[in-house]
Amino acid sequence: MTPTPQSDNNWKLISFAAFIGGGALLGVLAALLYTRTAETTRTNQGKLPAVGTMSMIGLAISLIGLIRQIVELASED
Repeated sequence: MTPTPQSDNNWKLISFAAFIGGGALLGVLAALLYTRTAETTRTNQGKLPAVGTMSMIGLAISLIGLIRQIVELASED
């Protein structure tokens, strides 16, 4: 039985849904952890933490590395 064009593209839909759902869950988890830690810092030190430029650059580089690893999952070894 040959795959139909509709069922052939079904894996794309599943992939999009999985990555969108996973990204949303990861984003919510990161936001919850960040705000909880920031609140603790505010309670202990009396001020909100400052997010520096270098911290954001390091985070962006880490995110680029993670995206590259995800893309390499689809490549054939």
